[in-house]
Amino acid sequence: MSEYISIADFAERAGVSKQAVYKRVEKDLNQYFKLLDGKKFLHTNALTLFNSNDSTEAVEQPESSDLKDDMIQQLKLENERLNNQNSQSNDLIKKLQEENSKLTNQLITLSNDFSELAKQSHFLTSQAQSLQGHIQQQTLGKANEELASTGETRVDSVDQQVRKDDKPVEPIRRRGFFARLFG
Repeated sequence: MSEYISIADFAERAGVSKQAVYKRVEKDLNQYFKLLDGKKFLHTNALTLFNSNDSTEAVEQPESSDLKDDMIQQLKLENERLNNQNSQSNDLIKKLQEENSKLTNQLITLSNDFSELAKQSHFLTSQAQSLQGHIQQQTLGKANEELASTGETRVDSVDQQVRKDDKPVEPIRRRGFFARLFG
């Protein structure tokens, strides 16, 4: 086993990439190739054949540490950019939540104000109806007193008049402003 080395070790000793070694295994290094326990190995004698044959050019590999450093730097920059975006998104979400809270509070306040105004409107409407009823009763009372002194006609309600002989008279029609003005 000491005469066989892995493909990676072979590529390193030959000064070429692993891809170049695999291409040569398919062409002319197949006789030096061995598969043991699922791993690929080449005999060290293939190094001489590999170096003497000028048909394969050595592929210059970038140093893996430089590549790793570049990738790490790019990942750090991308991570920083994403963190920045995340922070901006979180700030925007907080502002929108605060605005939503303010608008909800304003809506609740307006709803309460509307309910209070509706209650006041109902109260004032009932008061107006009550006052209108009292005014009608007072008007009828005064009209009946005046008519009783003359003895002609008695008014029982605003809409109806009754004569002394109890024959009903045509009810008084209420007419609108324009009917009274033009009619």
